[in-house]
Amino acid sequence: MGLSVAISGGIILTVFVLILLSLPGLADKMFSIGDITSQVSQHEKKISDTQLSMVYLSELVGKSKVNFTLNNDGSEKLWNFEDYDLFIEYDGAISGKTTQQLSYSGECLGAIPQAGNWCIQSISNDIADPKILNSGEQASIRTNLNENLASTTAIVTLVTDNGVTFTTAGSSINTLESLTNVTNVGCALNEIIKVNSTSFWVCAEATNTFILKADVTCASTAPAYCTVFTIPLTASSGNIVQAYLIADSNTGGAAVQFRAIYDNAGNNGWCNHLTPTTATATPIDNLLTSAASTDTGEGVWLPAINVPQILQLNCVTETDATPGNLVVQIQQEVASTGTIQKGSYYIKTP
Repeated sequence: MGLSVAISGGIILTVFVLILLSLPGLADKMFSIGDITSQVSQHEKKISDTQLSMVYLSELVGKSKVNFTLNNDGSEKLWNFEDYDLFIEYDGAISGKTTQQLSYSGECLGAIPQAGNWCIQSISNDIADPKILNSGEQASIRTNLNENLASTTAIVTLVTDNGVTFTTAGSSINTLESLTNVTNVGCALNEIIKVNSTSFWVCAEATNTFILKADVTCASTAPAYCTVFTIPLTASSGNIVQAYLIADSNTGGAAVQFRAIYDNAGNNGWCNHLTPTTATATPIDNLLTSAASTDTGEGVWLPAINVPQILQLNCVTETDATPGNLVVQIQQEVASTGTIQKGSYYIKTP
């Protein structure tokens, strides 16, 4: 009985196999389906392991740059950036509300990408797997839009090569520049605001730091000067002032002078200018006398056309009971236009 059952089962199995083999390509299709199922499972795992977030969104009205930090919060390595899609929705100064897709241009290498592109400035702790954004690492992203921003309401959307999407719309993002003048946290109007270790905004320790919020353009020629900063001095005290100016000119080789003077008598001190010449950066000592609006030297800057330069000024002063201000100024020697760009700043102590 048992033998006959076994023989019958063998016959049935043989017939079934012969039927399968008689159907063209059926076996191959079965193996293909199994392979596709495996690939789908792998792709679904990559998607589930890919988690993104963005922090420290940086945007400024009048500029075409929207920069941010991209976090890899998942376990999937992020590297195929050429196949990523980056979209930024913003209020353009020309076109109004618009959405722009940007192209990946590789590493920034310290430069600003061309209009319509984005790049990776750096990856934090990029020791293992260089140029790959591993789990827990952060990438500093720079972008350059086709138009300047008309408002700080840009929305960033990033789509990875496996289809995972992250957008800043509705997400908790720390926006840097747009919070600079927040006053309801107890900071002074021109005080620097920074993020502490728990991501709350707090006042910076340098309470006498002022950042220039708009370009200062000067087309005046000798003997007229244009004022960049008017710095209040602390009475009956020693004062240290350090100013860092981002400057450019629309005329190459045209001498631009900058200086620091008092607008009130009764003070004494020295300033050291550090200015670039045609080939080198040359320090120039400059004595500030106690008379108002007088000095014995100026920093002279010989710029290339529209090439930013850093102008540095370090001053020490001793003031009386009515010190007035230390005034930082620039002057054009020929008919050209010099600009001190926003983002320039000074620090004063105490």
